[in-house]
Amino acid sequence: MNTVDAECPPASDAGRPGMELWQELGDSLQQAQAAVLLSDLRQLGCQTARQRELCARLHQTTVTEGWGEPIRKIAEQTRSYAAVLRRARRTVDIFCRVLASSALTYPPPRGGGASFVIGPAE
Repeated sequence: MNTVDAECPPASDAGRPGMELWQELGDSLQQAQAAVLLSDLRQLGCQTARQRELCARLHQTTVTEGWGEPIRKIAEQTRSYAAVLRRARRTVDIFCRVLASSALTYPPPRGGGASFVIGPAE
């Protein structure tokens, strides 16, 4: 068990009907999207593990008629979450390019460079 699994509560018990699993998956997607926006990597890892577990359970259930609207909402949340992840990835890519291009602009610091002492003014 990795650290994320140890810190995160598991998804609800496996005996829940499929509709409740869909609702729990929707809640997890919303929490994961909030974690991305807040840069909360621990919570994002927890929600990703929870979603993986819920999806595995959903694959074992049969989708019955009448679930169209909840499933549509989950699909919409999934698309929204994917858009947030794409936007976050673009931001990271921009910062990586800026860092890579500025590496050539500034020379590395010299050994034994200046040291600053912060203290009372004399």
